[in-house]
Amino acid sequence: MKNNNLRYFAIAVLLCCSLSQAHKPIFTDEKGIDPETAVRVDRPDLSQVIYRQLNKDSRLFWLTVEVEKDFELLVQIGIPVIDRLKAFRPSLAVLGPGLPEISLPFSIPKDTGGIHYSTEEVKEPRFFHEHYTQTDSWILRTETVRLPASGKYYVVVYSPCQQDGKFWVSVGDKEEFTQSDWGNFEEWKKKIQEFHEVSAGQPATLIIDDFSDPNHMSSLGTSWRLVTDQVMGGISEGQYDFGQDDSFRYLTMSGTVSLENNGGFVQVALPLVRNSTPLDARQYSGIRFWAKGNGERYYVHLKNDQTRLPWQYYSAAFTPSDKWQHIEIVFDQFEPQALSATLKVENLSQIAIVGAKKAHHIDLYVGPLEFYGTPVD
Repeated sequence: MKNNNLRYFAIAVLLCCSLSQAHKPIFTDEKGIDPETAVRVDRPDLSQVIYRQLNKDSRLFWLTVEVEKDFELLVQIGIPVIDRLKAFRPSLAVLGPGLPEISLPFSIPKDTGGIHYSTEEVKEPRFFHEHYTQTDSWILRTETVRLPASGKYYVVVYSPCQQDGKFWVSVGDKEEFTQSDWGNFEEWKKKIQEFHEVSAGQPATLIIDDFSDPNHMSSLGTSWRLVTDQVMGGISEGQYDFGQDDSFRYLTMSGTVSLENNGGFVQVALPLVRNSTPLDARQYSGIRFWAKGNGERYYVHLKNDQTRLPWQYYSAAFTPSDKWQHIEIVFDQFEPQALSATLKVENLSQIAIVGAKKAHHIDLYVGPLEFYGTPVD
């Protein structure tokens, strides 16, 4: 019983942190292929999601809600980040009493109007990473519809071009998980990963920081700090903060790198030492994180038990664009600076995100950061 209580507590922490802004999944055997078999969604104010696909056996998906007059229904549609689905653009229709007359390529209930939402024009869908399940989606459309009458309404997903493909559709925006949900999370995660075609046997990961802690502690229990060349007489200036957008929680870094007075760096650094013990990363092969920025060249620095002097470290570069990118850097790419030994990762003491080497303005966002991959020999 004690172990179960601890497990539920751990899941509750994930619920409050990693699952913030998450949808509660609906898994049901209801077919949802027409109005009679539509999947009923209770409490459409709650954030809930259904995972389905369109194919030769099911060209339509229907869900239904019962609402009061002037209810504002938030509906969203997305697809898994899978190469074969890049061009998949399902349409969305909201149907029910009091809505405008509508013409659709399928039959709708009598005395029903509707609103049609196409996604065909979406060239660059919004990327969304759900950290707890480690799944990625492209969000095609998000709409809020004021429903003009009390009664039954439908949300229908279909492909005007009869394309086959997977999609998910969600309603509501209020997160509300109950204790009875806690024990379902692992099974939910498995099903959601299967839908997104994420292998359960994927390489191991260790979250360094997903920036979900309200006190801005990392997942290792350590805190970020700012260091600039002013410690050695330079005049570079920098700041860091935390924030979030529709895709990620993140650390943001800003400022100006100056080469005057023998300066030239601004960094935010995170200790990797816990309880006086350096981090052993030998079971991983590299570092992975999300980033966007102003197109300048930035660096990740690692320190270990070989980097005894402040100017000794291991460095790898990355160049973020103005849209979120998934950056992966294998340990072999880190080059020694002011020392000759190659990087050993069994005694890592610090990681830092750095602007350096040239005068430039810093504008950088770093999303969830982790070690990943197969063991290092």
